Amino acid sequence: MTRGYAQQDDYIFLGRGPGSRWWERFEKYGNSERSGLVVTSDGERWFALLSGIPTKRRDVMRTPIRIKLALEGSRTDTESGAAQAVQRLIAVWLEDLATRSGRVAAAFDEAFPEQDIAGLLVENDDTTVQAVDERLQRVLAAFGKSGDTPGPSGRPAVDGWWVGSLHDEQDQDHRTAAAAAAALLAGAPGIAGYFNMLRTSEYAGQAAEALRADTGGSVHVLTDLRTHELPSPKEAPRPPKPDPRTIAAILGAGAIVIVLVWVITRWLDHD
Repeated sequence: MTRGYAQQDDYIFLGRGPGSRWWERFEKYGNSERSGLVVTSDGERWFALLSGIPTKRRDVMRTPIRIKLALEGSRTDTESGAAQAVQRLIAVWLEDLATRSGRVAAAFDEAFPEQDIAGLLVENDDTTVQAVDERLQRVLAAFGKSGDTPGPSGRPAVDGWWVGSLHDEQDQDHRTAAAAAAALLAGAPGIAGYFNMLRTSEYAGQAAEALRADTGGSVHVLTDLRTHELPSPKEAPRPPKPDPRTIAAILGAGAIVIVLVWVITRWLDHD
């Protein structure tokens, strides 16, 4: 969703709205108005949210406007190549976060220039849905149609869950999270992503245990913790309690957010 240039404008979805805001159940672990990633699958259908994608746009108060991209599909999408395109987008987004690059942001700025977004907000109808789909295809095409599948790091999941560092000195943990996300899109049950509110080892471990119980599948959690701070399963015996700092983080978030929702099964693969 987004609003117009004026601060009093109402928030609306750009293009199709989602069936539900499924990502809200995970917001105790990650503020979706900041940069993050959530990918979840029940083994049949998958859902992905790339949040906090920066843009060049500013509102009338010069507040940065960011993008939320919500995607969904089924494991059969792997046959058409659509899920592979999303896998590549996720891998690049995680690498952008780990290396402070801006490839995903640049692709969105090119596909959704400011003057075009203004028009899409005014006429949010079937024609807009088609226009948004076409522009999202351009974003995916920006990252090619081939590439190596991200490989995991040397630390395997234990008891069904794994916690990694976005700042891993070996530059491998974000690749492990990307590989886990690719497996979810291919039909494995579980959850993977970068959760920006897991600021302590204890809380990260507790969150991983809770997500394991919630999803019933594998859990791969990428955090801002340093490698030496990462938890192991034995450190997480209790269910998580929200980090007190998360409340301040949510209340203090100043970025304006666009949510682009794309049902992957509507995308026509041109491979």
